[in-house]
Parts: sequence; C-alpha cells; structure tokens
Amino acid sequence: MNEKRTRNSNLELVRILCIIAIIADHYTGQGYLSELGNPAVNFFYAACDSLSRVACSVFFIITAWFTVGTPFRSRRVLHVWLTGFCYSLVLTLICMFRLRNISGFDLYSAFFPLEQDMLWFVNCYVLLMLFSPFLNLLFRPENRRITEFLLILFGFLMILYTTAGNDRFQFGYGPVVEIGFFANEIWVAMYIYVLTGYLKTYLKKLPSGKKVLLLFLGLWLALTVYRAAFEPYESLRSGILQTLYDYGETYRSRMRTLPNLVMAYSIFFFAVQTKEKSVPVIDRLAGTALGVYCFHQVPVWREYLFNTVCRGDYLREQVHGLHRMLWVAAMICAIWVAGTVIELLRNAVCGVLIENRGFYKKLCDGIDGFVAGEIPMSPAVLRRIAVAAVIFALYVILLKYTLC
Repeated sequence: MNEKRTRNSNLELVRILCIIAIIADHYTGQGYLSELGNPAVNFFYAACDSLSRVACSVFFIITAWFTVGTPFRSRRVLHVWLTGFCYSLVLTLICMFRLRNISGFDLYSAFFPLEQDMLWFVNCYVLLMLFSPFLNLLFRPENRRITEFLLILFGFLMILYTTAGNDRFQFGYGPVVEIGFFANEIWVAMYIYVLTGYLKTYLKKLPSGKKVLLLFLGLWLALTVYRAAFEPYESLRSGILQTLYDYGETYRSRMRTLPNLVMAYSIFFFAVQTKEKSVPVIDRLAGTALGVYCFHQVPVWREYLFNTVCRGDYLREQVHGLHRMLWVAAMICAIWVAGTVIELLRNAVCGVLIENRGFYKKLCDGIDGFVAGEIPMSPAVLRRIAVAAVIFALYVILLKYTLC
C-alpha cells in the first residue's frame, strides 16, 4: 500500500513467500500440471499446492494486525480496488486483441471485477476494509465479553464444523455440503480480523517463535506427506480411504479449518517476533504482492498465461518427471518476477496519473473526514453523493446493455 509506517522486513519477506506459494498452487492446479510418479514427484506437487489458502490467511492476519486500532483510511480501499480494476481491464483488452474470442460479458466484467467476483481475494480485502470501522468497535474494553462470545460461537459454527467434516464426508445422513450462510470467504476473513484484533489487544505475550515455527513445520510436513501418500491411489480410494483423502483436501483448500489457522498464525507469530529490521528492497518487493496476485488471476488472461506463455500445454504432453518439476519451479519464479516488474510499473503510472495527484488526496481526505465525523452531512454533501450515485448507475446500465 501507499501508507507510511515502519515496516518489519520479516513480515514483508513472509508476504513475498506467501504470494509465491499462491502462484505455485494456481500454476500447478489451475494449469493441470500435477502428475503422479515416485514419492519425490508426488511430494513436490503436494507441496506446491499445500500452502495457498494458508498464505491467504496470513495476508489477512498481517492486514488485521496493522489495521486494528487505526482510523479508517479510504486510500487503502481505493488502492486495492484500483489495482484490481487496472489488471482486469488491461489484461482483458490484451486478450481481446490477441485471442479475439472475448465475449461482451467478459469485457463488462473487466470494468467491474469486484462486482463480478473475478478476483475473490481482492473482493474480500475491500469488504474487510469497509467493515473494519465496525469490527474495531469490538475491541473496546466494554465489548470484550461479546467479542469472546462471537469468537467462540463462530469458531464452532464455521471453523470446527469445516474441520470435522467436508463436502464428501458421510455422517450417515448423506454428504455434508458447505453451509450456505458461510459460503463466502468474507466470513472467515472477518473472523481472522476479529481474532487477530483480540490477540493484539489482550494477549500479553506472544507464543514462542521457535515453538510455533516447529508447530508449523510439523503440521505442514505431516499434511503434505499425508496427501502425497494418498494421491496415487485414486482407483483404490473408497470408503474410509476416500474420506481420509478428502480430509487432506479440506485442510488444503479451506481457510476455515483449524490446521489452516494454526499454520497461518504460527508463521505470523514467528515472523513478528524475529528481530525487527528494515530492508528497503524486500519492503518494496513485498508491496507488489497484490498486483502479482491480480496479474496471474484475471480469468481470461490466466488460461493464456499458464497454457501459452508458460507452455502449460507443451508440459502436459511432452515433459514429465524431473524435467517437468524443474520447468514448473522455473515458471513459478518467472510469473512472480514478471508480475513484480509489471506491478512496479503499474504502481508508478497510477501514482503519476491518479494516486499522487491533488484531486485524489482531496477525495481521500474528504471521505476519511466524513467517516470520522469531521465533515458534517450538509445538504451540499448529500447532493454530491446523490449526483455521484446517479452517474455511476447510468455508467453501469450503459455498459451492461452495450457489452452484454
């Protein structure tokens, strides 16, 4: 983000490693590049897709740690929205001229990436920041008991439920499906925010850094070996074997499970307790994480990036074993490097054109002052809000019926 704060490069390095873990999962999973082989091959691909959702939880924990107890800053929200918008629109337009098979709905979605759920993590982050002023009320001393009650209640309803069962696990009454009320990831993002805020506010001493690191490594290694061992036996998996394998999939693919949260908080506690220092290069690279995520996850661009640019089609048909593993590892690094460079350029251009301009600062200051109650709700302010709402509605309607 563009906020001024003292950075802890240990946490910034964690952010870099987390976005690489997310790329590894997406490239091998969405690119259909995982294959079965000897135990080393199975472990490699199980490791590639093992920490993606843990990394997402870590990002939310870091955000909460530095947001709880601070005033609302519209610049955070607008920066994230602008990042998602830039990537969705520009990359969709590139695909339209390059592939020429982009539908009107794809183009419409590019104008409204958050509304069309093209980038779920960006959606959650924007909503979480908008909800943060309300969530911060829970950390007042007089609200401590209600906060504890909500953490326990939602911990049972959302976290323990998913940990105890999954989409295929049988309780004797048919398969357990995802609870509709908690289906959107914003719920677990808000839970992580409140839990992190509670720990920051009331926890007097953080757990030992070395112990939590060992806890993370042990749990990660156990679950990764566990999945790698079950992966080759699809034809034999039935009954209890299928159920056990599904548990491994649940822990890997859901943020709302105890193993996920334990590993995420272990990573965070270790990094935050390591001797704090600032390394400008690491801080700068970590600031590109959101852009790197958007760069490789815009749907119409993602398939072209993985299959054509990164040679996914060729790898699936022609390359196997160690050579594919080395190529996959190289492409994961290449996607991160390319995304980082592009995000540095995009951030610089948006800074010159929008985010560092006087009108943008005036807009953000006006929103922040209005939220803080420093700017009264005068008739003039109401008129401006009404005019902006009408213009935006007409803009949406025009694009909707023009492109779709």
